[in-house]
Amino acid sequence: MDYLFFLRPIILIPVWTFFLLGFYHGWLKTQGKVVPFTGFLQWYQEYLPELTRFFFSERVWYVWLAYTLLMGAIYIINQIYDRESDLINDKLFFIPKGLISLKQARLETVLLVLICTVLMLSSSFPLVLLFVVSFFMGVLYSVPPFKFKGRPFWDLLFNALGYGFVAFLVGWLTVAPYSHKVFWFSLPYVLAVGATFVNTTIPDNCGDQNNGDVTTGLFLGMRNAALLSTGLLGLAIIFSVIQNNPICLVAAVISLPFFVRALIKKDKRTFLISSQASGRVFVFLVSLLFPIYLIFLGVVFLATRWYYRARFDVIYPVIGR
Repeated sequence: MDYLFFLRPIILIPVWTFFLLGFYHGWLKTQGKVVPFTGFLQWYQEYLPELTRFFFSERVWYVWLAYTLLMGAIYIINQIYDRESDLINDKLFFIPKGLISLKQARLETVLLVLICTVLMLSSSFPLVLLFVVSFFMGVLYSVPPFKFKGRPFWDLLFNALGYGFVAFLVGWLTVAPYSHKVFWFSLPYVLAVGATFVNTTIPDNCGDQNNGDVTTGLFLGMRNAALLSTGLLGLAIIFSVIQNNPICLVAAVISLPFFVRALIKKDKRTFLISSQASGRVFVFLVSLLFPIYLIFLGVVFLATRWYYRARFDVIYPVIGR
């Protein structure tokens, strides 16, 4: 059980969410459909069954599984090299508390990558290439001497592109051929993810600083970080309107007051709340497109809550913190 939750299923949620958003936009592209700002409910009722039918195809599920395993391997690599800061921040108990050794962690990483490779053997070249890019981005993000997670603005770039573009493109390619238009369609999501990421770097400042990492939030300070994140979210709203993208527009507009509040109050709790609010709105909206996703996330949440309570006697994840 430890090895399963070592993959950190809760933080795999952004990967799954933007994978599904990419799938959704790719499906729209193949069907030649445009989502209207007005009359959305009528459009939704008409096309939801067709979208669901595409979603339950075999190709979607094996790509989703392969990408989940790959990202789980990347998260283990991150934990290996973050074990000192995780100990300071009192989180991710597996390696800091000796529940899983470094040798075991490395072995699990290799096994996950191998299984992912087998699953992707018959996939298209663009999709395989994207998996390779994802893996090396994860390595460059966490492993010295590169360790871009500890370099200001590089950490922001890797996260914004990794979720808002790469995960989005993986989802797109499961249902649609590659198109240069994917760069344009992913742009609002890249900006929204970037905004959210900036605010996540503030609560962990203490552990990051002690570990020698200079994140974007640590480099800028609370005020400038809040200005940057709010500005990025504002740009996400602008491009969502230009693209006629109601999904990202609604998520960004609902999230904006939380980012403004973080800018005004400038304390770690409001930064944390703003980043969580953004992620949860995206999850809710994606669940409207794929109702089974909400059920799946409920199972993941309850299983994780049970595991952490039984294994560590802590309540995690916690809603509202």
